[in-house]
Amino acid sequence: MKKILVLGAGLSAGYLIDYLAKFANEAGWTLTVADRELDAVKHKIQPFPHVQAATFDIADAGATAALIADAQIVVSLLPAMFQAEVAKHCLEQSRHFLSASYLPEAIKAMDTEARSKSLLFLNELGLDPGLDHLSAMKILDNLRAEGAEIKSFKSFCGALLAPESANNPWKYKF
Repeated sequence: MKKILVLGAGLSAGYLIDYLAKFANEAGWTLTVADRELDAVKHKIQPFPHVQAATFDIADAGATAALIADAQIVVSLLPAMFQAEVAKHCLEQSRHFLSASYLPEAIKAMDTEARSKSLLFLNELGLDPGLDHLSAMKILDNLRAEGAEIKSFKSFCGALLAPESANNPWKYKF
């Protein structure tokens, strides 16, 4: 049985929690969602009685290490400044690490050891940069298929909009 730990229950966590929770039982996963604010976790997992709630503070290294030790896969949705700390715990305890944040130098420095332990350390898996990367590749692939030569490419990423400002099909601002 896979034990998945999602760290962070903020605004961007809802869709991932819903997705993982819907497949957890049939896939044989145990899903735990942890955040500093236990009420935020309880709100996000309320429709899913099989999902476990936990509270933690990233500043408490012992509690963070214990929480990570009980998982096989850790998905960190914490702010970018905490990603290296989570990755360090994952590396020390041989746990897989996934993050939506950009890849900082501190995590790049863990690459050799992570590979030597056959650990999956994936970063940049979110809406930004994920959506802009996928959209860009689709455009570039279509242009290449038409015989175009691409000499330069710049991406000006975007952000999620407030619901009252979401006036395009992707609900995304470019």
